[in-house]
Amino acid sequence: MNDKSIILSELNQFELDLSGFNSSDLLVNIQAKQVLPFNKETEELRPEASKLIKAAHQKEREEGIFPLCLSEGILFLKQTDHVKQIPIFLHLLNPKINPVLNQVSWNITTDEWIINPYLLHLLSFEETEFNLLEKKEICDQLISKGYELDSGIQYIGNFHPYRHSLLKEVTELKKETDLSHFDFLYQGAQHVEEPVDRTLYPLLFEVDYTQFEAIKRAEKQHLVIQGPPGTGKSQVIGNLIGRFLEDKKYVLLCSQKRHALEVIASKLTACGLGELMLMRNSQDGIKSIIQSLAKSWEAIEKPLDSLEQDFSSTIRLNWLQGQLDLYHKNGLIGTMSPKDFITATHVVDKKNAVFHSGMPSYSEWLTYKPIISTIPDSVLKKLAMLKGNLNLENTFEIRLKTLRHIQAELTHLHWQDFTYAKIMEEAQVAQTVHLFSNDTAQRCLPWMKHQNKINRLIRKLELIETQLQQKEHVLTSWKKLPSLPNLSGIRNELSKGGIFRKFNINRIKRNWLADTTTDIELLIDHTLGYHSLFEEQLTIQTELISLGLLDFRTDITAYKTFHALYDGNLYEQYQALSKHERSFYDTNHSMIQGIALAIKQQFTRNAEAPVYENIDHLLSNFHTCIPHLKAWDQVPSSITGLFNEFDTLTAYEDAIIATDWNRFIAQFPGMHEFLKVSINDEISRIKANRKNIQERIVHQILVDRKNTFDAYHRLIATPSGKLTAQEKKLKNELIHGKRILSKLFSRKRNFPSLRTLLASEASHWISLLKPVWLSSPVQIAMDLPLIKNRFDVAIIDEASQLLLAHSLGTIYRSKQLIVAGDSMQMAPSSFFQRGNSNALTLLDQASFNLPQSPLKFHYRSQHEGLIQFSNQHFYSNELIVLPSYPNYQAIASIYLPGTHYKDGINLVEAQAAKNLLIEKLGLKDTRIGLVAFSEKQLKAIVSLSTAAERLAIEVALESDALFLKTAEQIQGDECDEIIISFGYGYNEDGRFDLRFGPLTQEGGDKRLNVLFSRAKRKIHFIHSVCAEDFPMSDNPTIHVLKQWFSYVENTKIASNSLRIPHVMDHQMDGREIRIQRWIDLSPNVFDLITYEAILSARGWIIREEAFSSAPDHTRVLPLDDSVKFA
Repeated sequence: MNDKSIILSELNQFELDLSGFNSSDLLVNIQAKQVLPFNKETEELRPEASKLIKAAHQKEREEGIFPLCLSEGILFLKQTDHVKQIPIFLHLLNPKINPVLNQVSWNITTDEWIINPYLLHLLSFEETEFNLLEKKEICDQLISKGYELDSGIQYIGNFHPYRHSLLKEVTELKKETDLSHFDFLYQGAQHVEEPVDRTLYPLLFEVDYTQFEAIKRAEKQHLVIQGPPGTGKSQVIGNLIGRFLEDKKYVLLCSQKRHALEVIASKLTACGLGELMLMRNSQDGIKSIIQSLAKSWEAIEKPLDSLEQDFSSTIRLNWLQGQLDLYHKNGLIGTMSPKDFITATHVVDKKNAVFHSGMPSYSEWLTYKPIISTIPDSVLKKLAMLKGNLNLENTFEIRLKTLRHIQAELTHLHWQDFTYAKIMEEAQVAQTVHLFSNDTAQRCLPWMKHQNKINRLIRKLELIETQLQQKEHVLTSWKKLPSLPNLSGIRNELSKGGIFRKFNINRIKRNWLADTTTDIELLIDHTLGYHSLFEEQLTIQTELISLGLLDFRTDITAYKTFHALYDGNLYEQYQALSKHERSFYDTNHSMIQGIALAIKQQFTRNAEAPVYENIDHLLSNFHTCIPHLKAWDQVPSSITGLFNEFDTLTAYEDAIIATDWNRFIAQFPGMHEFLKVSINDEISRIKANRKNIQERIVHQILVDRKNTFDAYHRLIATPSGKLTAQEKKLKNELIHGKRILSKLFSRKRNFPSLRTLLASEASHWISLLKPVWLSSPVQIAMDLPLIKNRFDVAIIDEASQLLLAHSLGTIYRSKQLIVAGDSMQMAPSSFFQRGNSNALTLLDQASFNLPQSPLKFHYRSQHEGLIQFSNQHFYSNELIVLPSYPNYQAIASIYLPGTHYKDGINLVEAQAAKNLLIEKLGLKDTRIGLVAFSEKQLKAIVSLSTAAERLAIEVALESDALFLKTAEQIQGDECDEIIISFGYGYNEDGRFDLRFGPLTQEGGDKRLNVLFSRAKRKIHFIHSVCAEDFPMSDNPTIHVLKQWFSYVENTKIASNSLRIPHVMDHQMDGREIRIQRWIDLSPNVFDLITYEAILSARGWIIREEAFSSAPDHTRVLPLDDSVKFA
């Protein structure tokens, strides 16, 4: 199956789902129990109406749509056994409740209505047939076709009138011949561009490094952002939108969950970008959208206050990051990073560290140190005299013989007291004597009396030779080089006049020139000059011969070589020697050079001790060295070469460390300053500047938007004759678009649909006024024309909750796709899905084909125990969790054995859950979640409450201080404390059946993951069975559930361990965490900021100080009973 076939298959299935109308659907048949007769625009809030409104809001949170509508008119369709009452027209409602008067205002959008999509489907009508008709005209047409109807009947109910927009979108997509736009979703057909540079830049909101990496990647490519619970996915999306706005991009944020959109919208609004967003929902009529656009137009026309840009904090941030990169980079000091080097050597604490040339690297030293450590100190002292790489194990006998021979020669020369340096010095003197005593030197010495004259003649000769070489190429124009008399005769012939002058000239050229076109007069001048130089050369050579340089080529070379020696201080040294000394050195030259060479090849340099004495020391008891020669041979000379300059191995190692460190600092001098910096102070400055940075980013975004707005108006004012064809087209569209909006801004009613408005020339202005759209897939299909690449980028959040087919329209409208979600969370539910449990989610498809960027810092849970189970079973322990102080019991297991599960209810558990709920409702600033594993158990818990308790529950629900949900409804919510009633257990017959409803279906384990990761402070788990009660099962959900029970039952032990992530070397003392160096914690400056911010916010005091004991990664603290989370 090719890529297009896969896409068409998805679209066909979606079309099938959309086309299927259930008989219980209010669009198909009005059900009296599910609707309310409409009375008037504002009326008393009846319980039935309150129930409908709550259900609509619940559906909006879960599905991203608000289904509450007013139906107008009924078509009666007779069936075999009954009559269908099919609503004809639907108006969207936006109800407002007045709790003081106990009234509801329905806020009917009278100007906006649609025809029941089921009616269109049933009667096989096209929507276009009625687009321009009024409601009465449509009713008249239906009556003319023989249908019975009543146009005056009105009901309020939770209809779902949006599927016609989705069906239309599916149809349009299926008609597309080129679906290559979706290739990247099936082939991974994109160029993966990883961020190659480490440049940091300011962002709207704080980030950790995994978030920053995701943002950098998402700026350049399609990307999946994997955001496990509590890892700041919305923070990343908010920052991404900020970055895209800085780049003047048009952004579409899509999510099935309205709550996800609201979280992002509140973040952007809080920082001053609310005016740039259009938050779309089904309750907002076109009138409110026009009003929002008018408000944005009014705002953008106003001048902006100037705000001076300040890049100093960004420069400082990048300097810190650059130094951190260096500090943690391997291979900068040998094979080690500076961090590892400092940790291993404590070099920054060492005093009087001196640089030594020729030292090995510390990494190399560590490689061979274990071998060296096997050799006794006394043996090392002996062997350190010898150079390395001598293969002593196999050659020591020959080398010892050579050393004895050297001793004998030293004795012969009476040099027993000579040191290494002295022997090298004597060898140099012997060489000097040899240089000035040989035959060549004796022949050159007389020339030195005339050296000034000889130097002058040689310089002049070399200059003439260069000039002759330059002229020789010109002389090739002669057939034969003429002599001086020849040249004189030729010039005389050329000077003759008469009628034969031209003939004579041509004759001379033919006779003498290889090329008759050559200027012969000029050639004669060059040739005369050549002869003159040649004569001068002969004169100089004659003069040199008279001075004794007979074979002047060879002798000049010898003279130059000897003159260099003679001009230096070597000849002076030679002259200072007596004849006896010269004779001694000349006679013993070969022996002296042999001694020097042998010492150089076998001995390390030791300038102080006599060589004879060193050889004596080495030869005495050399047999003790023999067992260690093999080990010694394994150590390279780069290690052994300087041993003998240090008294101990420790001193030698210190010198290696100091040299390596000084070498590194010389190459990276900034590191010296960096190590003196207080990272804690730097972090404090960054945090203090946070608000300022955010304001500057927002201001620049608004300035750029204002500049574009002004540029549009300048283009409108520019004469068409000065514009290109493309500019003229844009100018006309801007003029017409502005005219459309101006009319709409002053209008009170009769607005076009948003879809129509966006298809007009006004779209240029709308994109500028509202560059960020937040909407659900259904609303997008309703509002936006299906235009490819309309948006620069689409960000789809909670993608695990969105089927691939539902997202294709959004993807088609965007150049770039960013998918955000968590593969370990629940699969989607849908109004339309018809039992297709294998339908593919967008997150599944994108994760398989696109690069992924995981978020790893977990912020929600204030105790590791709250997320530890999910971290271990679903996230491979990759989440980084930081604890709170003081420690407390984060998971309370409330075990109620002996109770019974009957008719889907466990009353004892229900009573315990209700009592705990009422107790917790009294906690200040605490959001509570009550979750039951079944709808029946949840209702039972609420039903046990008294009237006063129920009122308290209602108040808490209204103020969003409480939610009541089943396990499969929990995704997207979070709370401070959660009360979970398992409910299931042994029945009256003593059986524990593993029938847990939707949980045992595919993906049930992901529902558990969502459920167990909602709490910030505490989980209260109420249960009447324990882990050992679970029988064997191959169901993955049952397996995870049993592990959860085991975890909960042992959580008291687990909660006593307060752990800091392994990346931190630390010690703990009460609420103090002591770390050796902040910069050791992470190579990323954002991570350092994150660690400090979270730990400080959670009650820890962090101190940076040195300590010598081993790091304590796990410290067990007693539980603090004063903590009233329990």
